[in-house]
Amino acid sequence: GIFCGSFHDFFYVSKKTKEAFENAGITGISFERVQAFHEKRKELHSLDFECYLMIVDTEKEVELDYKAMHLKRKNVCPICDSFTLSRHRIFETILKEDTLSDKDIIRVKHHEARFICTQKVVDTIRDNKLKGFEIKEVSKMFLV
Repeated sequence: GIFCGSFHDFFYVSKKTKEAFENAGITGISFERVQAFHEKRKELHSLDFECYLMIVDTEKEVELDYKAMHLKRKNVCPICDSFTLSRHRIFETILKEDTLSDKDIIRVKHHEARFICTQKVVDTIRDNKLKGFEIKEVSKMFLV
């Protein structure tokens, strides 16, 4: 079971990863089978192996509390809302509690490739020996 890669809110994953997450009842994601486009024939066709897009639901995103973390947003883009952070100090991750979801996987707003997940997701990854996932323990995470 190989985790094949990521780009913002979706990931390319193997059939084993898809089945492990579905069997565990992981919420906050959906899957779509990947097909290839044959340029000369101008048609879609299946790949020689099963590959899926694992799409993270972005309807609700958890937000970091930058003020409580003593960080300031700088150089905010008026078009895409991207920004840089001043780093006065950062000791802990502080989440805005009212932005949390009951989903097993939730995206961190303004950080497209960062997600917070439940222990159920971590256990599924470990129990099924899924590769390509980077799990970081957050030693200091607070809700405000």
